[in-house]
Amino acid sequence: MPPLLALDSRHFRPRLVLAFTLACIALVTLVLTIEAASRRERAIHYGQERVKLNNRIFAAYAQSSFDKYFLLARHLADEMKHGALPDDAELRRLIDLDRNIMDVLLLSPQGTILRWSGQGPIPRVADREYFAAVSAAGAPLTHISHPAQSRVHAGRWFIGLSQAVRSAGGELAGVAVVLLDLSFLARDTQEILRSGGQSLALVMLDGTTIIRLPGEGRHGEVVAMIAELRGQVPREAERTLVSPFDGQKRYGSSLRLENHDILATSTLTEAEVLADWEKSLHASVSMWLILVALLGSAGFTIWRLAQGNQRQMGRLRELSRELRTLATTDPLTQIANRRHFDELMRVELERARRHGAPLSLAIIDIDHFKRINDRFGHQTGDQALTGLVGEIQRSLRDTDIFARLGGEEFALLLPHTNVAGAHEFAERIRHLVEVNPIAIEGQPPLMITVSVGVAEWHVGEDDFDPVMGRADQALYDAKANGRNRVESRN
Repeated sequence: MPPLLALDSRHFRPRLVLAFTLACIALVTLVLTIEAASRRERAIHYGQERVKLNNRIFAAYAQSSFDKYFLLARHLADEMKHGALPDDAELRRLIDLDRNIMDVLLLSPQGTILRWSGQGPIPRVADREYFAAVSAAGAPLTHISHPAQSRVHAGRWFIGLSQAVRSAGGELAGVAVVLLDLSFLARDTQEILRSGGQSLALVMLDGTTIIRLPGEGRHGEVVAMIAELRGQVPREAERTLVSPFDGQKRYGSSLRLENHDILATSTLTEAEVLADWEKSLHASVSMWLILVALLGSAGFTIWRLAQGNQRQMGRLRELSRELRTLATTDPLTQIANRRHFDELMRVELERARRHGAPLSLAIIDIDHFKRINDRFGHQTGDQALTGLVGEIQRSLRDTDIFARLGGEEFALLLPHTNVAGAHEFAERIRHLVEVNPIAIEGQPPLMITVSVGVAEWHVGEDDFDPVMGRADQALYDAKANGRNRVESRN
């Protein structure tokens, strides 16, 4: 080789190495930047899906709660319609079963109280929204009132669930009202919160807040962005917003309840949505610095990046499994929740219809559970619930479906079982619970009893609602007849 060419080659090699090094640094920088942006987009997408799923779970919980209390209001309205008014003591026993109920009222067509669960001087309520909204001619039969302060229970807020009773000619014959204590409703909802960055709210279509967590006690405040829609609220919507309450950027989801003009809303802060991404971003910056300083360790650094991605995907899969469990499982008792029970119930109903097999339902309720919580505390109440579930599960068949409907109420679906067999099985469970005390940590064993309502699905019934109604009525009969017993309605 001529000396001149050799000299040129010597001058060329450092430039080539420098160019290659700069190109590698630029390529690594570009790759890491694109990857970080992509992971950020995935984190945001996953966060939005997580918010949507959390809100659907919350909406299902709220829907079932309102349906339960309207079921009570309809039952009382039916009794009014047939002239069988329960006395005040019976109404007080009803509110003892559920701490969320502040009071139960039975009103005359003029809005005066005929029966109520309270004590002391009877208040005037004819001006209250829960009466006025259903009393006028042509008014709807049901209504949920705006939050209001109680005139009897100082400092406490409520909403009223009204069920009007009308004659065949459409004239008002009375109103049954269930008043829900918003403080206790908020505390029950608190159990659904999964993290400090999450918020939950129940909002009326005019923007009035029923409950908001965090922020208990802010009942009745108006959410401007909902109020501006003037009731034209889509059934389900997602949005990114800056919260007017804490000033943080949040990813939100809203879902309109199926049977009620109420929105369930959930949000999650951007900081929490991007927390894992920010951690991975710090790792990527560290890797970039290592690559700039030690280009020869590029293979090792790429391996670290792959490992980081694998860990990230593992966390995503783990969170996905947790969300699936949350959507189908009661977190305290680890049995099916109300939403999953409804899904399984539809499957079993279709199977029973296809094969002509019997299908029965038992609704189980712990007697005087509120007294257990009040006397021993909620931790003991939780141990009582888990102990009861364990006792019942030991007696179940593989085909039986056991779920917690909410609070101290459970449902047991019995395929291939008629009402007589279901009654016998429920009686066996009732006896096992009665004679087997539940072990309580640090305390003597706790004796509890249960009341059970049993009903069977009838061929020709299109869905399971009539069966649930009969089982609920049978449970009410068991409570009314002294508790610690099984009653059937068929």
